Amino acid sequence: MNESREKIITDIIIKKISNNQKPFPVDIWFQPLFDLSLFKCVGGEVLIRGKYMRETILPFHFISSLERHGVGIVNLGHYLVNESFEYINRYFPETDSDRLYNINISRTELLSTDYATLLITQAARYSITPALIILEITGEDAILTEQMKINLAALRAHGFNIAWGDVYSLQQLKLKNLAWQADYIKLDRCLMAKSRLEETQAVIREAHANNIMVIAEGIETLQQISFLLKENVLLGQGYIFSRPITKEMFSEKYSGDDTVESYDS
Repeated sequence: MNESREKIITDIIIKKISNNQKPFPVDIWFQPLFDLSLFKCVGGEVLIRGKYMRETILPFHFISSLERHGVGIVNLGHYLVNESFEYINRYFPETDSDRLYNINISRTELLSTDYATLLITQAARYSITPALIILEITGEDAILTEQMKINLAALRAHGFNIAWGDVYSLQQLKLKNLAWQADYIKLDRCLMAKSRLEETQAVIREAHANNIMVIAEGIETLQQISFLLKENVLLGQGYIFSRPITKEMFSEKYSGDDTVESYDS
């Protein structure tokens, strides 16, 4: 796709979402989440892709604009939760308590006074067990307002898991932990580099010392898996297992009870 067409499509996506014009020109994808010790898919991270005509637009083209718009990112967040819960209810009935579904949430959404109530209502509507949902706070900033904390407390009290995303250093983890002690952290893919493994080890051990579970992103080699298992990190995602895939592919490949995949060659 040439740049001018890409920009036109991106502008259409931003305008429709910001104006809450349904249906949104976006679709949900998944990054499969794996048990590192078994090479078994145990859930997935919900992703968003722009979709217009036959073109697919990656989210970095429009997410920042929707964030600046404010209402736009809230509209997208509501859509993402609704579509995710409906999809999980339809294709993955809650018979396996080990499955986990990671949904990204923005700070703008957390500022809404009714945010927690909306998520709790949607979970009940689609018979979603909150304990199977990880709500990941995106971005590097560790600052949370009082309203954000109120929403997070209400969601956790209802059974949802809270995660800090994009953790890339020990100092950053400590800052985030002071702001809010999450149930999970997501290791940024930069920590999978050989040159960062000492720092990675320190981050993991700090998390475990605070009873925080760790999910690794960007896993590409068996050596990385071996390192993570030695550090008692049991969950991860990355190209060694699967690239992001459409929701249709996700249900086709991973809806079985014993879904074990060999790693990509």
